[in-house]
Amino acid sequence: MKALEQLVVRARTRLREGRALAGLGGRPARLVLRLDDLDAPGPIPAELLKLEDWYDIVVRVVEWSGPLPVHLVARSEHPFLAEMVRFAHRLECPTTLRTTAAGISPRRADELVDCGLERIVVRVAGVNEATQRAVVGESVADTRRAIAALLAARVSRAAPLDIVLEVPFDARTAPELRALCEEARTVGVDGVRVAAPWAGGPFESGALDALGWVAKQDRPFRRTSADTLGAVREMRGDGPGTPRKGGACPVGTLRVEILPDGTLLSCPFKGDRTRMLSRDPSGAMALAWKALEKHRDAIRTCDRACAHPELTA
Repeated sequence: MKALEQLVVRARTRLREGRALAGLGGRPARLVLRLDDLDAPGPIPAELLKLEDWYDIVVRVVEWSGPLPVHLVARSEHPFLAEMVRFAHRLECPTTLRTTAAGISPRRADELVDCGLERIVVRVAGVNEATQRAVVGESVADTRRAIAALLAARVSRAAPLDIVLEVPFDARTAPELRALCEEARTVGVDGVRVAAPWAGGPFESGALDALGWVAKQDRPFRRTSADTLGAVREMRGDGPGTPRKGGACPVGTLRVEILPDGTLLSCPFKGDRTRMLSRDPSGAMALAWKALEKHRDAIRTCDRACAHPELTA
């Protein structure tokens, strides 16, 4: 029964994605819960939601929209993390976690797998210690311990956890890509994806060669889309993205993101957003989504290739 319910959720998600890309509107295909300031494009307010507030928000989104994929963004030490994974899983929502490596101990890895996590995306920079510390603020040893713990938890629980490494691309990480991918394959990581930096480039030929090498890697190990690779290649360092060659943002209109103070938005670089207080009356989620219509229209007409990690997935 669980497998059938998950198939229904994924089919509904694809339908909503198609409607959004066609400009037909509808309800979101992805719920992003930003529990802390990990990769946030701006300051996080001091007034933060409590665990029961997060529960209330997820319940109201699912009541309004039905089960949908939930992406959690938080440092691995966040006190709400395991409970939020468990709660989303119980509501039949496939869960993805974007996180850091340093706090993933064997105990934490077991806990996340036991809670029903389906995919974990861990930020890394490479196999060079100086690069790793400069870019993500952690050690290479932290990453290797985290990956080993996740792999062991997956095996011991016989769980289908998808383990992906995410590399913020810039001139420092480009020389690391090949060695990182080779090590990831060797230890059993399922994939590596390149994430565009918010402001980067123009890149030297060596860095562009690294992108070309990534583009030739086989799927599903290569998790970087052709759109993202193209956007990174064209970066000129002038803001969160470069002029898009064609089309509009493929992700922004598909999602609703909740910030730690209850603010809703679809793109962190667009100004219109709304606030959903935890104890709003019934129907508040539909009203909040409607209030974001101008926000989503601005995303549809945006001519920039966004570099935010959650918008280049």
